[in-house]
Amino acid sequence: MAITNVAAAGTQGPFATMKSWGVGRADMDLDNSYPTGGYTNFVATTLKGVSGWEHITVVHIPDQIVIAGGNAYLAHWDRANDTLEMYRFPTAVGPATEVPNAANLAAWTNVEIVFFYI
Repeated sequence: MAITNVAAAGTQGPFATMKSWGVGRADMDLDNSYPTGGYTNFVATTLKGVSGWEHITVVHIPDQIVIAGGNAYLAHWDRANDTLEMYRFPTAVGPATEVPNAANLAAWTNVEIVFFYI
């Protein structure tokens, strides 16, 4: 297997075609009705809408585990399906499972997302 179709995205010098890029952060509050499978079109709609950037890649959701009612919760971005999914750890030794449909996550505020943009 070989890497193909490689092209420069920007160059330096007097005739450069540099693109703007950077790292952004977004904070969000969750709602009172989590949909099974997660929040869809997360980057395509949500992050693009608040940032104004066209090309975004989520690089990190800092460890945001919130203990509520004996459960620990964790956010995960599914890049292949562009969904923000929420998981919970119901026991200290059990595996994480997706939060059930229509779960109330409104108490979870300031979930931080770190992303690259072009």
